[in-house]
Amino acid sequence: MQSHETLSTSLSAPSTETRMPVPETGPVWTVRGKLSRLTYRLIALTSFVLLFAAWWGVTGSGLVDPMFLPGPVAVAKQGYIWATQNDLLSDTGISVYRVVAGFLLSAVMAVP
Repeated sequence: MQSHETLSTSLSAPSTETRMPVPETGPVWTVRGKLSRLTYRLIALTSFVLLFAAWWGVTGSGLVDPMFLPGPVAVAKQGYIWATQNDLLSDTGISVYRVVAGFLLSAVMAVP
């Protein structure tokens, strides 16, 4: 059995030994914090790859009907067909013309 003195010493505050200082690091998440160019590009690339992989995985597993969400390969094939056979560039030009004309018309009407 321990004596009263030994018991009180073991329950007292821990000794004040010198310990290795823990380096302080900044917060893991900050709003409007600064990122290095490499970190920014890695985050952008990773998010794009993860979204693409999720799209490919969902469509490849058959969880969603291809009528509602076609896979990336089907989209690429159809885009190639539209670009080479169905005059996609001409249709894109017409759409761009309409957007620019509408913007210019609204700008002319807005400036008295």
